[in-house]
Parts: sequence; structure tokens; C-alpha cells
Amino acid sequence: MIFKIRVAKTAGFCFGVQRALDRIVSLINRDGSPVLTHGPLIHNEIVLNVLRKRGVRELDRAEDPAGKTVVIRAHGVSPAVLDELKRMNVTLCNATCPKVAQVQVTVKKFSEQGYTIVIVGDRGHAEVEGLLGYAPDRSVAVSGKEDIALIPTGGKICVVAQTTQSRTIYEETVAEIRSRFSECLVFDTICDATAERQKETIELARKSDLMIVVGSNSSANTKRLADICRAECRTLLINSADDLNYDMLKDARRIGVTAGASTPAWVISKVVDRVRRIGWYHSRPVFRAGWRILETLYHTQALFGLSVAAMAVGLVNLIGISPSPGHAYIVLWGSLFWSVINMLADRRDRQSGDDRFIDPVRRHQNRAYALFGMLSVPALILAGSHNIGSGLLVLLFAFLVVLYTGFESAHLTLPPGFGPLRKSPFQRNAAAGFMIALIAVAYPMTATASASLTGWIYFLFVMLLIWIRMTLLDLRTIQMDMISGNTTLPVRLGIQNTFILTYAVLGFWLLISLVPIFLESVGPPRALLALVPLYYLGYLFNFQHRLILLSMTSDASADVGLILTAVLVWMASLFPF
Repeated sequence: MIFKIRVAKTAGFCFGVQRALDRIVSLINRDGSPVLTHGPLIHNEIVLNVLRKRGVRELDRAEDPAGKTVVIRAHGVSPAVLDELKRMNVTLCNATCPKVAQVQVTVKKFSEQGYTIVIVGDRGHAEVEGLLGYAPDRSVAVSGKEDIALIPTGGKICVVAQTTQSRTIYEETVAEIRSRFSECLVFDTICDATAERQKETIELARKSDLMIVVGSNSSANTKRLADICRAECRTLLINSADDLNYDMLKDARRIGVTAGASTPAWVISKVVDRVRRIGWYHSRPVFRAGWRILETLYHTQALFGLSVAAMAVGLVNLIGISPSPGHAYIVLWGSLFWSVINMLADRRDRQSGDDRFIDPVRRHQNRAYALFGMLSVPALILAGSHNIGSGLLVLLFAFLVVLYTGFESAHLTLPPGFGPLRKSPFQRNAAAGFMIALIAVAYPMTATASASLTGWIYFLFVMLLIWIRMTLLDLRTIQMDMISGNTTLPVRLGIQNTFILTYAVLGFWLLISLVPIFLESVGPPRALLALVPLYYLGYLFNFQHRLILLSMTSDASADVGLILTAVLVWMASLFPF
């Protein structure tokens, strides 16, 4: 059973939530000092658990927070609470959503002019409670038109909405209020992003057999999205991918996915991947077997290793070196050795996130070490059988992998002063590209003593390929990296600067891919390699503008570039020059 899955473009963090999260993440990443929040920062337990591991916790009214930093969440607080916090001698970080702040100003202004403020929203919700505080003696909260009796009669009325309120409910409530009160001011304070999200959700639900709404049950806007969907089709409200099983999906063919404003992108992506995996697992036996094989190759990074090996063998053929099974074996061993050791190091560093690529290796960690120990012996024998230089190069590669990952065990400890290169954002991607290029291109040139300028150009080609792949994966996981404190390039440079740098590198890479044509006056088939940077250029543009599904911004899509390179290299080598 293969599901047709559509993901709403508006799914995930809204501006206010993203802004609040960015504020608190910048605080904890800056100096690591204790950070408190006035109430839960956002209504998503997954994100809150990650923040708690970084030392962020809610302010306990029984404690003295003097000298600490207190963050006011996106929902805002009342003036009374704000004054109380100021008297506590704390450093305040006001992360109130600008849209909420505008409503606060409106409530205060018109209550001072004698209006009774009617807030259409969820009574007890943090945002609504904060708004009521701006007109404590002249305001009332109503959930809908059924609560109109709560509004005092005989005065001027000013109506505002909770920023995440359903537009339908708000319009129905406003119509009822206007029919009963002659002097009535109405302000449309529903956030544009909320309105757009609800509109897209309705359109998506009408085209789906099943809607999956991802988010916390404590999030008002998430529950509202689920209510909107239920009016159109069968709907599931889930917190994470772990809540899904086949019985929930088996009667659907077209599945729509949306998410509340407090749901991070990586959670949505895991839900989409889980739906797709369930579909494949319950499809025809031949498809199910094929999917399991591909998934195993993918999650253990074997697909990455095979792609690099196929690409490397084709590249040395273009350089003028006869490819050999021994070279293919050493490249496969090297790429897998780097991937697996890096995954184990990544598991130690990450505090949360998607462990699908780590767990299969971690669960069989000792077996993985034993296997790579056995695979390393023939790799060293093969390398040493050519000449001393090629043997030393393989040993250098293995040492660089250890230095890159900072891998340590009971039998191996890094010398004092040496630290993992993977924790340096300006070195990690370039170092990874250098190591893969070293084993894929420099090794065969050393083993056959056939180094050439064209060969070194292809060395740079592979190095740029790996750099781009890793940078795209860094951009994909930027939310998790920011929260968990990983030191990737987007975290250090910023997202926009990383996009600019990546576009510049892609332009340079495109030129590099065409240099051999002019250097050796070879035929146009070599120009096929220019399609690789063009593929990644399109990938980056689509990702930046959210024109592709969240699930497409995964390792598999980034590794398509490796497979594409291998195919194009072999196509180019088949043509006479």
C-alpha cells in the first residue's frame, strides 16, 4: 500500500514561536547561564524536553530567581506579572509575539477610553489571561457566540480575538455581538499566519481521505486545526510519529499532513517518513522486501558507501587510471569507516532528534567494531601491496577519521591538545570532503604513480560534493542543531549567510566541473558532470523556498547527488574522447 502524502507548506513553527525559541536558544548557547521561562515556552513537550536537557526550566514561584534570566514566552503576560518580575531583580527577555503585543496595545488603549473589552478566545489560555490583564476591570473572555450572556450590557464594546482563534468562530461571535450591541468596535486580530494555516488546512482536508495533525494536545491552535479537519474528513491528532500504526492508516489512500504553530520541522518530517514506511511495509511482498533492503542500506550508510565507491571508480577511469576491484573495496571501506564512526560520535553529542541513522549501528556497536576491524586488514594489505605511499595514505585517512570524530574508547585515546574536527563548524565539512576525496581520488593516483592536474581537479570536485551534501544536511537540521547546541555552519554563520556561502560554492563547483574540458580539449560528455552542481542548486533553491516536502530534505535526497554523480561519471566514461 503506497500512500499519496501531501504536507501543508504552512505546517510547523509560526513566526512568534520561532522568534521566542531563537531568543532562548541564543541565551543558552551564548554563555550557558541558567535560563528560566515564565510558564512553558511553547506547547510542545518534545521541544520542552530538549530544552530541559540544556538547563532551561520553568520559573517556580517558590524560588528566588534574582540574578537569573527569565524569558517571557510568545503568549505574553499581564502588566501585573511584568511588574512582579521586574521587582524580583531578574534579567528579563521579552519574547512576546509582536502580533500579541499589538493586541495588548489595542486592549489597553480602548479600555482607557471606556470600552468593555471582549476577547474571543479560550478562557484560561496564557495569551487570553495576559490580555485580560491589560483591562482587569473592563474585560471579559468568551469562547464563542454561546457565551454572549457573559458580556455586560449598557456600554461600549470593543472586540478582539486571540491571535490563534478560528476565523469561523470569530466571525460568528462578532455577528452575534453586533446584533445585540449598538456601539461596537471590532478588530481583526487573528494572526495572518494562523488564518493562512487554517485556510490551507481546509483545502488540504477536502482533498484527503485522512488528515494527520501533528502537535501537542495542550496547544490551542493545534486542537483548532484538528477541529477544522474533522469537519472535512477523518482526522488524527498526534504528538509524534510514535503514535502512528497501520490500523490508523489502512483505510486511507490520500493523506494530508499539517501541524500546529509549536511543532518543529523535524517532528513533521519523522511523521511523514513513518507514514511512508508503514505504507511500504504493508504493500506487495516484492515491494516490501525491496523497501526493507533500501532502508537497511540507507540507515546503515551502506548506500552512501556504495555510491561513493561507484563514483570513485568512474572518476579514476576519467583520469586515465584503469579501475580495479581493490580500489573500489578501499573506497567502500573508507566511506563506511568514516560514516559509522561519525554516527557513533553523533549519538554521543546529540541530546535528541532523529536517531534512525544511528540506532541500527548503536544497537550492534561491538559487532560494528569487530566488522570494521576485519575489513580494515585487507584494506591495509591492498594499499601496502602497491607501494609505501599508498599504504601510508590509508593510515593517514584512518588517523584523520579518528581526529575528525574525536572517537575514543578504552583502547584508543586522543593525544592531549587534539580535539574532534567535527565540532569546528568552519572545518568539519571541508575536512569530511578532504578525507573522502583523499581515499576516492588521491589514493589511486598514489598507488599507480599517475597524478595529474586533471586528477587533482576531480579531487576538488569530490571535496566540494561532500561539502555541499553535509552543508545541506546541516541546513535541514538547523532547528535541532540550534536547540541541542551543535556547532554546525548554519548555527555559527546564520541561516541566510550559509545560504549565500552555499550558492557561491555551488557556482565555483560548476566551473570546476567544466575545467577538464578546456584543460585537455576532451569531448562534451565530460560536461555531464556539471549536472551534479546544477542538481544541488535546484535542491537548495527548492528547500530555501519550501517548494519540496519536508521529508524530501533528508539524507536520501541529498545522497541522490552521489548516485547521480556515479551514473554521470560512468556515462561520460563510455563515450570516446
